[in-house]
Amino acid sequence: MSLARVTCAFLLLFAAPVCAQVVQPAGPRPPNLKALPMAVHGRVLREGSDFVRQWPGTYFETAFRGSSAFFRVGPGEVSLRIRVDGRPPIALVKPSPGLYRVGGLAAGAHRLRIDVASESQAGVTVFGGYYAPAGVTSLPTPKRRKSIEFIGDSHTVGYGNTSPSRQCTE
Repeated sequence: MSLARVTCAFLLLFAAPVCAQVVQPAGPRPPNLKALPMAVHGRVLREGSDFVRQWPGTYFETAFRGSSAFFRVGPGEVSLRIRVDGRPPIALVKPSPGLYRVGGLAAGAHRLRIDVASESQAGVTVFGGYYAPAGVTSLPTPKRRKSIEFIGDSHTVGYGNTSPSRQCTE
């Protein structure tokens, strides 16, 4: 049994039912990946299986039963926040285009959300969707209650609040 599985088993038995979630490049595409259904929120343009975006406030959600899932990042400079089951986000800043694996999850039902935490003045960025490896099944995507969301530039969404200085660059 791997150390990760032993650690998860220990945590499930003696601590909060949480395993150490990990987001990392997947390397070569695993065989038999299938697209997971997802909900898309924000301003996007669909091009084939990709979602092209430039405005902040965009996020993508999926749900699945299993212990891992994948997502694909296309070209474009972007800052993402990956959330699993409502836990604190994992920052993925300026990722290289390619396939990424979200792993280290206990077997079971999970919600996965990726927020775009940047605007793209220099050009569009691409999100290539979610994928499930063999043995992982899709679940219905989360349903949102009616709400008002403000989608706009960095002033509207408050991204500058995290800056250590008041000087802006492009």
